[in-house]
Amino acid sequence: MIPVIQRGKALIVAAALGFVMVSCGELVDTAHFRSDEARTGAYPNGGTPTLAEPLFTYDAGAPIYSSPVVASGRVVFGTAAGEILSLDARTGERLWSFQTRGRVNSSAAIGGDTVFVGSSDGNVYALDEMTGRSNWRKRVGAPVSSSPLLSDGIVYVGGTDGMLHALSADSGETVWDRQVGNAVSSSPATANGMLCVGTWDGMLVALDASDGEEIWTVEVDDAVVATPAISDSFIYFGSQDQNLYAVYLDSGGYVGQIPVDGPVSASPAVTDDRIYFASWDHAVYSVDPGSGEFNWIFLTGDAVQSSPCVSGGRVYVGSGDRYIYSIDAETGEEVARFETGGRINGSPCVWRNTLYIGSEDGTLYALR
Repeated sequence: MIPVIQRGKALIVAAALGFVMVSCGELVDTAHFRSDEARTGAYPNGGTPTLAEPLFTYDAGAPIYSSPVVASGRVVFGTAAGEILSLDARTGERLWSFQTRGRVNSSAAIGGDTVFVGSSDGNVYALDEMTGRSNWRKRVGAPVSSSPLLSDGIVYVGGTDGMLHALSADSGETVWDRQVGNAVSSSPATANGMLCVGTWDGMLVALDASDGEEIWTVEVDDAVVATPAISDSFIYFGSQDQNLYAVYLDSGGYVGQIPVDGPVSASPAVTDDRIYFASWDHAVYSVDPGSGEFNWIFLTGDAVQSSPCVSGGRVYVGSGDRYIYSIDAETGEEVARFETGGRINGSPCVWRNTLYIGSEDGTLYALR
């Protein structure tokens, strides 16, 4: 059965049914876009950066749309000029760079001493984490802006031709691939042996991670470009149809939706008792998953395409107004802001009381 979610039920339905949240469990630091394999956007051991001053800034020479990922004391990110860079996460010293032949909007997955990242040149790259040398390159054909997922020795990544690929992390050989839609920029999330990914033709698709067989599909009214977040039995995802949705992980069954006043292309962040998401309507939202009601709404000065993250009782998010914001996760009050030199489209990550974020001004900022 393919459940279809219709617009118009809005907050009334969400409140009536309730967005139920069960504990995310014990999370550990992982080297993925959105923190972990479930893409929760929560950094429980990241600390609480104040944004008072830069630890360092690094001029990458081209706009940064890729979201930084930190592992083994190194921060890895890509640039619009096709470069993949690794910096010392404490000093900002460049450790290595690798040049692709297309834009790198994809964010890295790091594991097994290897950096996995896609490029608009139609390749997925596996680079040695210490040296940046190529271990393998897999041509998947279409541009890749989806951020790879590394799980159980398999790299999962989508392409703009609508294919989802499963590649051996050791060799890059194809394990399976599956046509899931007309284009994929969403990054796959996983839990309980299932993969979930959004498509440009308005679907959230769940597949068996072992063989790529479709389990269920949810259809909404516009593109799902955001990466879904999984928490226990539920999946939360945004759509260009100006809604945040919640469905059951096992069946895709409808739980609820929350309408806002702009497309939701940023990925939600989930904790034990809150959902945080943002929209092109300039706002960042905190939602109670039990009632579907807003806890607070925080307004920035422009569209928010940066996905919020949560660490140390703060919500951190960038905006098109060039600022990175620190918001009290409980009250929604602004704690601090830091101005960059350009729009922020990528998402922050937090490591050891330092926030890392890239900007259209071509600078990677490390803020304490």
